Amino acid sequence: MAVPSSQAREHSIDSHLLELSAKIFKNPYCLIQAACHGFDGSINIPPHEHKDILQLDLNYGYSGHVTINKQRIEVQHVTAFAIYPGERHEIELTPYRTDAKVFSLKIQVNPRWPMIRSRFLSRHTHLTITDFRLMRSLERLVRLAMMPHSRTPVQCVALTEVLCYWPAQQGNDNLNESWNTEEVIGRSMSAVLCLIDSRLDNPPSLDELAAVAFMSPRNFVRKFRATFSCAPHQYITARRVAWAQQLLAESNLNVTEIAAKMGFPSIHTFSRWFRREADESPSSYQKNAQLL
Repeated sequence: MAVPSSQAREHSIDSHLLELSAKIFKNPYCLIQAACHGFDGSINIPPHEHKDILQLDLNYGYSGHVTINKQRIEVQHVTAFAIYPGERHEIELTPYRTDAKVFSLKIQVNPRWPMIRSRFLSRHTHLTITDFRLMRSLERLVRLAMMPHSRTPVQCVALTEVLCYWPAQQGNDNLNESWNTEEVIGRSMSAVLCLIDSRLDNPPSLDELAAVAFMSPRNFVRKFRATFSCAPHQYITARRVAWAQQLLAESNLNVTEIAAKMGFPSIHTFSRWFRREADESPSSYQKNAQLL
């Protein structure tokens, strides 16, 4: 039975997203820049290009245009741009809101990677309604980038979250259909990541993860390390830290309630764990996040 083209496109996009995520974990330092800029005046950046950088910009509260490979694209309200390696671009923007801002990410990539050649992220998308999930994910990633002692696995998780919410290419029938997700992380590893995300309050054991992957614990750890360049427990910790930071920064829960929600037996246990992993206390992180 043939797979409908829309489903095939969605599968291909997911495949490319999984591939890029795996490569990010293999090389956490591929994130060259994660910044949020607020400008009082106009932005005028002359024509230039990057040979090995995927640039993701989210413009909020600006009007003007961005030109990519001689294609002039109007900017209005919230506009997301994905500028690929080798694409010549220039930016001319003027703020029309007092809270105008630009989120800008630069990710070092290989221009020959299949997902980069497929242009799987939409080159430009106008969001008439602000995607608050994407905005929150970007703000969290920028906060992590500003912290000198932030753990790189946590940044990897935050960057992957941003990519998951970033607008994907629609109607692109030229995606590389020969690409197979199993060549990158495989269905078993995808199931493992889903299990981890569903059990962040009660992390699965190594035996449970290995069983989902249909491997022995020893082979599973070896495969996981080869795929993500970190041990399973390091990945789980990074996901839990990212969840804790999200709750501290965005929810109305106090530290005691967050500790209980995350499955810790006491606030003291949670505080010791968070300080060890994030290099500051939960209350301090919550206070700084509110200031930002």
